[in-house]
Amino acid sequence: MDVISSTGEVSRFRLSREQKKEIDAYCARHRIESRSEFYRFAISQALRPEIEDPDLIFASLKHLHDTMNTVARQQEVLFSYITFLARHFLSYHAEIPNELKEAASISAVERFERVFKSYQASLKNSPSMFESLLADFFEEH
Repeated sequence: MDVISSTGEVSRFRLSREQKKEIDAYCARHRIESRSEFYRFAISQALRPEIEDPDLIFASLKHLHDTMNTVARQQEVLFSYITFLARHFLSYHAEIPNELKEAASISAVERFERVFKSYQASLKNSPSMFESLLADFFEEH
């Protein structure tokens, strides 16, 4: 393949059959009309990548890390709460007689609030990061 520089100098380089197939496949997937257009695109990407600023890259990676860390902490809260609820409800589970089911459903909200307050009280011995996450959660709700 010939490449002509801005000074008119001609340079040659060869592509393997596999590289040509990969380029053609890329062009077809991205609706690039010719190999020449592909080469111009590839050169511009090498010379002017979309993200050049190392500080911007670091900030993006830090944001991603912080987000993933928050999600992991939220999962810990969720699993802890589910475990607490399972322990609470498995320790006592009585069948409700039919005549009391309506009254029981009315009191469900009150019982939930008592359980939730008990759960909050149980977290007093938790690590500070866990408490901080819970404080954020309780402030939002």
